[in-house]
Amino acid sequence: MSLSEYLDLYNPYGDFVDEEDCVLRDFGERLRILRKKRCLTQQMLGERAGVSYKYLGEIERGEKNPSVTILFKLAAALEVNPAELVCVLDGGCADCHYSRVQLRRVNEILMERDPETLKRIVRVLTVWFGEER
Repeated sequence: MSLSEYLDLYNPYGDFVDEEDCVLRDFGERLRILRKKRCLTQQMLGERAGVSYKYLGEIERGEKNPSVTILFKLAAALEVNPAELVCVLDGGCADCHYSRVQLRRVNEILMERDPETLKRIVRVLTVWFGEER
């Protein structure tokens, strides 16, 4: 998948987006997903990879651009191939593409809802996924 195709999926409404921000946010989300699949906290992964949990949180939120060295440390700590962390741009990761298409559809559905309905949906999802804040 080319970067422009990726950005179209990421931002289907054509608003101006910073390409680097999109890539960093998706990298961070991919890292978070892999970390949670392994039942690791940011603290635990940080200790395994030799990076601070605060820095790890910034990476997961797309606020920091980790070096290649950090990418390899994180991959080793997660016991994955480094390419698995960056598959969102690889084009070989069909589930990443499928997820983007599905998220786009969910976004289209939600755009048609009123604010009260959106609040209820968020409450249901938060309880369902156990991510109360």
